[in-house]
Amino acid sequence: SIKGVNIVPEGEVLGQLKMNAGQLFTPKGMGDDLKAMRDFYGSRGYVDMSAVPEVLPAGPGAVDLTYSIDEGVQSYINLVNIQGNTRTRDYVIRREMRLAEGDAYSADKLKRSRDRLNYLGYFEKADVEQKPTTDPDKIDLDVKVKEQSTGEFNVGAGYSTFDGLLATADVSERNFLGKGQQVNVRFAVSQRQQQFNVGFTEPYFMGQDFSAGVDLFNEETDYQDESSYDRGNMGGALRFGFPLSEYTRNNVSFGYRNTKISDVGSGASKFVKREEGDKDSVFLSDT
Repeated sequence: SIKGVNIVPEGEVLGQLKMNAGQLFTPKGMGDDLKAMRDFYGSRGYVDMSAVPEVLPAGPGAVDLTYSIDEGVQSYINLVNIQGNTRTRDYVIRREMRLAEGDAYSADKLKRSRDRLNYLGYFEKADVEQKPTTDPDKIDLDVKVKEQSTGEFNVGAGYSTFDGLLATADVSERNFLGKGQQVNVRFAVSQRQQQFNVGFTEPYFMGQDFSAGVDLFNEETDYQDESSYDRGNMGGALRFGFPLSEYTRNNVSFGYRNTKISDVGSGASKFVKREEGDKDSVFLSDT
């Protein structure tokens, strides 16, 4: 049984308990009960809630277990203090938080905020800690981050039987200028092929939880030796993403491609000659 519950229905608190009547009593089970009640109240902003268990004999092989609960007062967020970000802008961190100044405290939202910051990939470690203030119903949140490298640069060289000598270069940045933007550039060149791709993504377009991005590409390939023609592909795509829920997103991409068959030789097949010239196409993907 429980006593001291006034803020929420008693049945909701009892529903959190792991040990019920008729089950085996263990100290671990009692500890799990205490944690479950703290989490239950913490998710509703009662961070200083406490519970004291009382165990009394109730006949052979049985005990009565009573939790005396002090619900405390509901806490609100006073300040969100960000520390350790030497490069990442403050607003990039704040927009991932599920708690802001003035909000009622929630242990679930605190954990979610911590997880979202760590999922960004900008930080070696990110933590969110609660800190008491002089006001009993207000707490501060200290957001502590340790930044890590978010850029990559790769170069390569090699040889293939189709392309001959080839060289590649890739540059990517997940946190461009500390604004959380993503930039990707890829360049590849060989004796028969040239490729260039560039992409840019703004994860919070116009300050909203709505991502927008653009990709541009250009590719030229020499098929003269085997099929007597050259092929070029160029175009781009616009990408948009929006949340369906706290844990899922939908992404839509709309693109345009121009394919050009040129320098068709006299030895090319009739199928290649029929395709000579430019052809435009559009594509749409939804994930």
